[in-house]
Parts: sequence; C-alpha cells; structure tokens
Amino acid sequence: MMNPFTVKALDSIIFQMDMPDDQRFSQFTKMFRPKMAHQIFGCNEIITGYRNLQITLNILPNSFHVRLNLIYDEMLNNSRRGEIADNIGEKFMEWFPHKTDSYEAYEDLKAKEDYTKMFGHNIVSFKDETEKSKFHITVCDRKDLDFLEFHKRFQGLIVFFIDAASIIDVTDRNWYYFYVYKDVKLGDKRVGHFPIGFCTVYNFIASGKVRIAQLFILPNFQMRGLGTRLLGTVYKYFNAVINAQYITVESPCEEFTIMRDKLDLQLILNNSVFNSMNVIVGYSLKMETAAKMICKICPTQIKHLYYILRCFYTKGDPEQYEKFIMYMKKEVHFTYKKKLSRVKTTMNEEEKITRLKRIIVEDCLVSRRIHNDVKKFLKSIKPQLIFLARVLKEK
Repeated sequence: MMNPFTVKALDSIIFQMDMPDDQRFSQFTKMFRPKMAHQIFGCNEIITGYRNLQITLNILPNSFHVRLNLIYDEMLNNSRRGEIADNIGEKFMEWFPHKTDSYEAYEDLKAKEDYTKMFGHNIVSFKDETEKSKFHITVCDRKDLDFLEFHKRFQGLIVFFIDAASIIDVTDRNWYYFYVYKDVKLGDKRVGHFPIGFCTVYNFIASGKVRIAQLFILPNFQMRGLGTRLLGTVYKYFNAVINAQYITVESPCEEFTIMRDKLDLQLILNNSVFNSMNVIVGYSLKMETAAKMICKICPTQIKHLYYILRCFYTKGDPEQYEKFIMYMKKEVHFTYKKKLSRVKTTMNEEEKITRLKRIIVEDCLVSRRIHNDVKKFLKSIKPQLIFLARVLKEK
C-alpha cells in the first residue's frame, strides 16, 4: 500500500495549453500527461511529501511561457524526523528555467501574448487532410535571440517524452532548428500561429555530415503524419540548401526508427536498384550511391533498409528466406568477430591455450547472441513490413 504522502509523477502531472477564449474547445486545449518523468523524479518516478498532489503546467501556446501550479491537501515539513517534501520547483528548474510560480506574473504574460508570431523562414506549407488545417514548417534564425529564448522554453517538454533527453547549447551556431506551426483562426479574424513540434539538427561542417538530435511533436498532434512531414522537410533542406554528405540520427527511439524507416523506404522504392531481383541477389555499392543521391541516407541506414527489403521480398520463398537468415547471421557474426581479441604470436604456449579456450567460450556465447539478435531484428521490423505491403499494393 502506497504512503499517502507519495504519488506517482505520471499520475499527478498535467499539461494545459491556455488558448484564447474563443479557442477554448480546440485541439490545443485538450490536457495531456507525460510519458516519463525519471530524469526529474528518479527511476521510480515517485514524488514524496504531498497528500493528493496535482501538478499543472499551464503553457501559453505561442510563446511557451510556463506556470508551475501545485495543488495539494497537505505537505510534510518536519526536518527533525526527516520528513521533508520534494522541492518540485527546484527539480523543474533545469528543464524550465524561465517558469513562473506566480499567477499574477503568468496572467501578465498572457495579456501580452502575440498569437500571430511565427519564428523563422517558412519553407513549406501544407494542409492536413483530416480536418483541413493548415501547417507551416520553418527553419529558424540561429542569431535571433528572441527565438533562442523561445526554444529554451519549448525544448523543456522533451524530458517528459524522449528518453535520455538533453538540453542543447543554443549558443553553438552549428545547430539548425525546424519548427512546425499550425494556423488557427482567431475570433477577431486574425490567423494565429501555434508551434506544435520541432526538430534540431547539428551540422558537422568539417565532415559534411549532419545529425538529427531531437524530433518532437506535441502529444495532441501525434499519429497524424506531422513527424514524417517534418523529417522529410529536413531531408530536402540539407539535400538542396546545405548539400550535406550524409544525414545521421542520434540514438533514435523505436517510434522514431519506424517512422524514419517508412519514410526512407518510400523514398528509395522508386529506384530500380532496390527492386526485388537486385535485393535478392545481394547488397551492392550501387544501393549506397542511389540512396545517398535520393536523400543523403548514411551507409549504416542503407544497410538496415536493405535487410528490411530482403526480408520482405523473400518472405514467400522458404529457400530464399533461409538464405536471408543465414546472411543476417553472418553479418551479425562479423560485427561480434571484430570485437573479439586475437591470439597474439608473442604469447607462450600456455597463454595461447588459455586464450583459445576463452575464445571457444566466447564463440559459443556469440552464437547465442547472433540467434537472439536476428530474432529481435525480425520482430522489430514488423511495422515496416506491413507498411511495405501496403505501399507496393497501391503501386
């Protein structure tokens, strides 16, 4: 039974967008909860010292000024007995350094809120087919101090939705910022622009490579293809404007990997290099060249896409599918093999025998790992295989 003065962070935290009065029933006003909170409240995600605690983060939808509002029935404060409540404001400070706890200060900011403000240069506009809403994707000016302050406020949300999230250094001019804005008609016939997601990309100028660090869409607007639109726009920008060598991704989560794979597969499928005949024959450097020309896909990702395509094309042929599984095991084994130490010629006979025995044991362990890794990979690509079946059927 849980202590009445402890509460699960995921149950107590609520995000609330404070829209203009005429938009109080819009998609933006739907409250949403965090997906995780371990980076703030520890691995157990428990808040201690409050009875019936509710934490509301009120957010102004254009500027993303935040008010931290705590409501509780009772708070522990007995230092002699070691019963001290968590300092919630202090725990939030790293991620929301510009937050306010004052209702009056927040209302003052709300009165000054410019709902028509949109940072950056608009590089693409499109309509959402489900509700005919208009969206814009902008690339933002890294020298605009107002924008950088805005991004500091917005990026704090990622700690609740992206595992191992980190705050980027906005003073580093090698960062690129892309934002998704949604148009909303206001009561006075003006059009408001509200940010609903962003993508940050780091440009390694010396090597010509760029790395996608973060991509985040507000929960109320997820599962609508906006993340894919944003990622595709980033591809086009670094292909046409910056002319990068490769686009890589930093520590992608499972959801991002699936989204990225689907987009990449859709982009390369029209190239004959990736037809079933060529894929079954085997991996080739032509595939790397073609994928790089299409959307700057890095070699590691191209090889990953090849595995998915070969699995898909051989699924209906038991003989070819078995060859694919053997091919995968060899690929995984090669990766492990590079990590194993070799027997040095300078070793004496006793050292060689000891080392060889260890390698035999390691090889047995590697064989199990290879089997498990291939099994895990096949399980992980099920959404991509379903996607391929639908896309190729439509063609």
